[in-house]
Amino acid sequence: MVNNRIYFNDIVEGQKDIRFTVEQLSIRNILSIEMTNKSSKDTLLHGDNIVKDKKLVIEKIVLDDVDIRNYIYRGRQKPIYHQKNQGPKFNVGDHLFFNGQWKLYYENPSRLFLASFHGKGQKINLPEKQETKNRYMQQVVESINLNNDKKYY
Repeated sequence: MVNNRIYFNDIVEGQKDIRFTVEQLSIRNILSIEMTNKSSKDTLLHGDNIVKDKKLVIEKIVLDDVDIRNYIYRGRQKPIYHQKNQGPKFNVGDHLFFNGQWKLYYENPSRLFLASFHGKGQKINLPEKQETKNRYMQQVVESINLNNDKKYY
């Protein structure tokens, strides 16, 4: 889902490539992925070891042709456990082991948002490196403005 609108709702077995276009883009968005219908019977134990388990692994997410592999760790899931107090209130990562929505916040235009997000985490002291980063950010803005009625600066 994006902003509570369902774009894909089906059973995923094995590996599946899911593609969709978000029709109504707002500035602030939440992408959510949810595992459903997992019961305690889907986890097989041998002693204290899990030998088989139903899980969902997010291998790759691409927004506007940008692979956001590192950014997906900003997403988090509020698991619905089989038993009360079974685990942490929220899980961060790319694996869903329990039912419940995994949510990831992003803004549009996503390329500019992601470039800004990654740029904020960099510790750039040298003027040459700052110039390189600023030139890259300007190129991102120019590429977005090329085919867009709304202009970004």
